[in-house]
Amino acid sequence: PRQLTVSALYFLWILFQLIPSLYRAWFNSRLLTQLQLSGNDDPAERQMTEERLNQRFSEAAMQLKRTQFGRRHSGNLLSRFNANYLYQLP
Repeated sequence: PRQLTVSALYFLWILFQLIPSLYRAWFNSRLLTQLQLSGNDDPAERQMTEERLNQRFSEAAMQLKRTQFGRRHSGNLLSRFNANYLYQLP
């Protein structure tokens, strides 16, 4: 009985290791298939998407340049709550 319990626990451990791995492999292959099927976009749509990404990246870079990080807080308690942190930016 003891050997049976140990072998059953070992089998369950292998099963719990194997199932998520198989699921990740299946899901990854499904995503790759969808990407390959959607890879036949027209060039005009791709160009528009690239322009939009470039514009938004430029806006984000300008936002980061305008934001003042690491300012020394004056003695005012409210200045600490008004400080800008990177994770608070949109």
